[in-house]
Amino acid sequence: MQEDQTINRITYAVVGFGLVAVVGSFFLWGAQAALAAGAGSLVAVGNWLGLRWVADRGRKSPKHMILLAPKTLGVLVAVYFLVVHSGLDVRGLAFGLGALVIGVVGGALGASRLYAQIGEEEGR
Repeated sequence: MQEDQTINRITYAVVGFGLVAVVGSFFLWGAQAALAAGAGSLVAVGNWLGLRWVADRGRKSPKHMILLAPKTLGVLVAVYFLVVHSGLDVRGLAFGLGALVIGVVGGALGASRLYAQIGEEEGR
């Protein structure tokens, strides 16, 4: 139960930091960068949701973890096409893609802090 709540918190954090990346890119570099950050954020959220899906299947049967390879390849191909063929601003794109890392770390730290506080309150 607690693990599912943590994963959901991380998902919300990835989406939230993606939105922050779009707004931040707009104020730092303009509308074109914000568009690119939106594209990067969509790739980051898709990557996270794909990882959740594969991990959920991997809990039931570890042989499903082989699906990480095509998922990762799909992300690499998407980023390649966005960088090389779309003409999007690379700064904004990188900013949006960073939402995955920041969201996972921020969401996990926030969840662990919350569960520590709950544990302290139950211990009293």
